[in-house]
Amino acid sequence: MNSENTENTEPITPDTAESPEASIDAPKEPNLSNSNEKEAKAPANRSKKNAIIFASVILSLLVVLPILTFVDWNALFNIGSQDEDKDSWIHFYGDQYFRTPDYDEDIEKDKDYMDLDRLMYYTNGNETFQVIDNPEDFGKCCVLFYNYFENLKRGDYKRYYALFTDEYEEEYGNTNPFTKRELKYTPQKIYNIRVTLIQSTFLENGDADGNYVGSTVHYFNVEYAIKDNNGTYRRDILSDQSRSIVFEILETNGKVLINDISFYRSAGSTNKD
Repeated sequence: MNSENTENTEPITPDTAESPEASIDAPKEPNLSNSNEKEAKAPANRSKKNAIIFASVILSLLVVLPILTFVDWNALFNIGSQDEDKDSWIHFYGDQYFRTPDYDEDIEKDKDYMDLDRLMYYTNGNETFQVIDNPEDFGKCCVLFYNYFENLKRGDYKRYYALFTDEYEEEYGNTNPFTKRELKYTPQKIYNIRVTLIQSTFLENGDADGNYVGSTVHYFNVEYAIKDNNGTYRRDILSDQSRSIVFEILETNGKVLINDISFYRSAGSTNKD
């Protein structure tokens, strides 16, 4: 018997048959794994950079903004005239914000006003005194402030400048620095009066110009509100508002007089033209 070759061979089918193109190298599929990793890392890197930039901006603002607050931009860019007064940056409310002035008003007939705390509270050091009708008990400066507020309550603008130095009158003339207008005001319904001594300085050698040798300069913080403010004395505040101001009191040759009144410079002013 003839021996037969028993080696099994798989039948050739169209799926397993080699084609002429089989010997030609097919283009390789691109390896996307590395590019996907790079793309995944890129957003993360951008987020880190953005976070660093944002933190740097915030840090810069925290450093720069406090400095900018104290920059006198008007002086830096020479805004305004050279003769502009020191409080020219203060903005005042227009007439439409105030009551109609009544120069003959008797403010003591206003029961609501009379029910308010109209006394002056005078603070010197750690002691605060309620001043009723005895200001002389607390010193010459207290007497000066007592008379100042009494003149305002009475509307006595004719005696107003009796409480000020000649230098003050020369600077402002007949103009009220609180209104930039002629000094003429109605009786003022003033209440919640707070007068606090800040500092006293003895001028042994006088001031920078050699004046007032042996005199004393006192600085006071003063606050008060005005009911039914009509803007004839103060236009920098509205009715029942209060704004701290600084009084410079000069004690010289036995006299105690107001030498200057100035505003605290603040960016938080709510005043409107």
